Amino acid sequence: MSALVLQSYRTHAVPAWIEECLASVRAWAAAAGHAYEFVDDQLFELVPGWFRERCGAQLLPQTDLARLLLMRARLQAGAPRVIWLDADVLVCAPTRLHLEGVDGFAFCAETWLDRDPAGALRTERRVNNAAMVMDVGNPVLDFYIHACLATAAHRAPGTIAKLAFGPQLLVRLAQVAPLPVIGCVGMMSPVLGRELATGGGAACAAYAAARGGAIGAINLCASLVDVDRGIDTATVTAAVACLAATGGDVINQHVAS
Repeated sequence: MSALVLQSYRTHAVPAWIEECLASVRAWAAAAGHAYEFVDDQLFELVPGWFRERCGAQLLPQTDLARLLLMRARLQAGAPRVIWLDADVLVCAPTRLHLEGVDGFAFCAETWLDRDPAGALRTERRVNNAAMVMDVGNPVLDFYIHACLATAAHRAPGTIAKLAFGPQLLVRLAQVAPLPVIGCVGMMSPVLGRELATGGGAACAAYAAARGGAIGAINLCASLVDVDRGIDTATVTAAVACLAATGGDVINQHVAS
């Protein structure tokens, strides 16, 4: 086993497009020679009760900690490397999803495409935990877990934000010390998703130019589906179909060679 790929999601009422994402990751893992493990909602059992209480109704912070605890457990059990990919990550160009260059650990490089008040396209660079690689023996995983626990311990119940232990924490850490990033996993904002659903265009070109590299996979941001200011299921389904049909070239064709 060169690595263990980990994913988690509920096993009831799973959207068809999430099923397609999960299948794409399983296929990529098999082709790359990696082991694969899927964990259902039992993932939350790894989270201490007091931590769940502090998070209140927010499930994402609990998932953020749970995935780290699962990764650590699998490394302790003998896996040389663990790779976490969110359930809403679609592998659209398997040969472009390369993680061999990661040394020790890495998080996901995020380029977020949006529009300013005047309607012009704009991008912002961040770091997120939709895709992570952790090798056995690296100290960052334990520190990340400690940071989540220590932060929660000093918060009143119900005051922890949805992204507190994902992008918000990682962006702050990256300001102190550069974090190695995975550059081949993209991020689909609602603006980008709506254009992908119609076959691509200017937003795809702007996104590719801002990223500066091709994608092998893309996080579809399930938390923004069927919510205010997000996109609906039909749109994300059409975006998945476009990405799958083009092998990601709807975006990658705009990357400067």
